[in-house]
Amino acid sequence: MADRFKGKDGERRLADSLAEQVLVGGDATLASELARCGELLQFQAGDQVIVQGGHDNDIYFIVLGAVDVFVHGRKVASRRAGSHVGEMALVQPAQLRSATVTASEQSVLLRVSEPDFVGLGDTFPVLWRRIAKELARRLEQRNSLVANTRDKIRIFIMSSVESLDIARAIQNGLEYDPYLVVVWTDGVFRASSYPIDALEGEVDQSDFAIAIAHADDVTHTRGKTWPTARDNVVFELGLFIGRLVVHLVTDGVGNL
Repeated sequence: MADRFKGKDGERRLADSLAEQVLVGGDATLASELARCGELLQFQAGDQVIVQGGHDNDIYFIVLGAVDVFVHGRKVASRRAGSHVGEMALVQPAQLRSATVTASEQSVLLRVSEPDFVGLGDTFPVLWRRIAKELARRLEQRNSLVANTRDKIRIFIMSSVESLDIARAIQNGLEYDPYLVVVWTDGVFRASSYPIDALEGEVDQSDFAIAIAHADDVTHTRGKTWPTARDNVVFELGLFIGRLVVHLVTDGVGNL
């Protein structure tokens, strides 16, 4: 992919691509200067561009492809061509990398060192204003991931329809404890929303989850029949277990 930016025509393509960057704002001269001092790098899907806690402080402009941003293993954002990553450590060189950035597809990025970027900032002062505006926007985006404080611990209970009596029994048993217990039937899934979106909303709002694995279905393996939990419960458990500490309540199923 990086080959398309080599040679005379490639330099023109690179300059045109960089001109579309948020920090460049269509300035052809600035785009040419970035292309001159930067280094084109190609990444395959899954390759790490930046590692959280690292001491490097280069900035990367996404020319082609896309990257995902992870903080403590949790994906918090995606960036595509026309955007950049690594600006926080560049602005504050003493700061360690605050996130891990991984290519989500085959990508080409232009790496610009901190000294070269500072030199460009001296020549094009508008760069600092644009980077400040972008940092403010990303901070606002990051703040949206911080859950509001709650007076009570929120517990979400997932189950099959056949196991609702168990879910309700747990909910009733915790009624006088300092918990807010929500069963999946308590208005979580609405006709106007998508089920996956509703589940992800519960993941973001809940502190703990309880999965009731009841022997609602059977699985046939090697000529034998095994009781198993309903597929949707297993799916929802996997969704929550990636984010929360999940308490698994079994009822005649055994290991799940």
